[in-house]
Amino acid sequence: MTRSVYADNTLIEGQENDAWTKLFDFFTPNSAVLDAGCSSGNFGKALIEQKHCTVVGVDINEGDLEYAKQNLTKAFKRNIEQDDLSDLGKFDFVLMADVIEHLLTPVGALRKIKKLLLPDGKLVFSVPNMANIANRIELLGGRYKYTKYGLLDETHVHYYDRLEFEKVMAKAGFAVKKYDNTIRDLPATAITTELTKLGLTPSEKFLKMAKDIDAVTFQFIGVAEPVAKKTRTKKIDIESKTPYDFFSRQFDEVHRARKEQVSQIKSLKAELKEQKRVHSASQQELEQKTKRLQQRLEAIENSKGWHLLTRFYRLKQALSRAFRRK
Repeated sequence: MTRSVYADNTLIEGQENDAWTKLFDFFTPNSAVLDAGCSSGNFGKALIEQKHCTVVGVDINEGDLEYAKQNLTKAFKRNIEQDDLSDLGKFDFVLMADVIEHLLTPVGALRKIKKLLLPDGKLVFSVPNMANIANRIELLGGRYKYTKYGLLDETHVHYYDRLEFEKVMAKAGFAVKKYDNTIRDLPATAITTELTKLGLTPSEKFLKMAKDIDAVTFQFIGVAEPVAKKTRTKKIDIESKTPYDFFSRQFDEVHRARKEQVSQIKSLKAELKEQKRVHSASQQELEQKTKRLQQRLEAIENSKGWHLLTRFYRLKQALSRAFRRK
């Protein structure tokens, strides 16, 4: 059976800008968790082993579920939009990690999920941000290329910016209570370079906007809670433990490292060139010396004196042999 592109994802501890690391922090120990879209169950396995949770998983990919059944407390093949979920039980947390954007009718599915939460239960989510600055610039250039996964995953059926996402959550009876988004910003130099290619020059206002949380968010990571239908949801400020210049700092570090490497490469190339020159000069000098010696040798061997000496030496050898026979 075919496994999904998400099946090998694992929790890597200590990575400040990793979605699974941020999601993991929202769960309290000894909780009952429903992982809706559990894939192979690697995330739930970490909750079981490290936070002693019980984790029930549901997914539609049979290949992934074969692994999830080994990793989780229980795992079932269920389509959360079409199938009955009431027999799964009640949960302290429902996890929807990169799931909501794949749903044809997200509001209806979220309402079904809401019924599975215990009092004070919470929905933990991750959703990609279509309004990330990289997407905005690509669209300015007329590009919109689907990929196997990521912001433009070819299996996404809805795309969200923050306001659209919160509107869907509100329609389903949820209010976002906390964000800890992953960040993917662009350095000002990269933005300027890309816009210059399009014949545009970014203003200071544009560059400032490009550093806004709505622009640098890569995935909305957070917690939502059920609210009464007519309750007005309070606007929540988006926060992230990851510095807003996360990728800018990485870019600068890579840029500095690259400059150092380029300098080292230039130095090594110059040294190699010099070695080749010295070697070439030495080789040429050796060849010239050998040639001169060969010429001298040939001159000697072709001289009259050498021929006379050769005949004299042969005569001497003949006389010597003659005397020895007597």
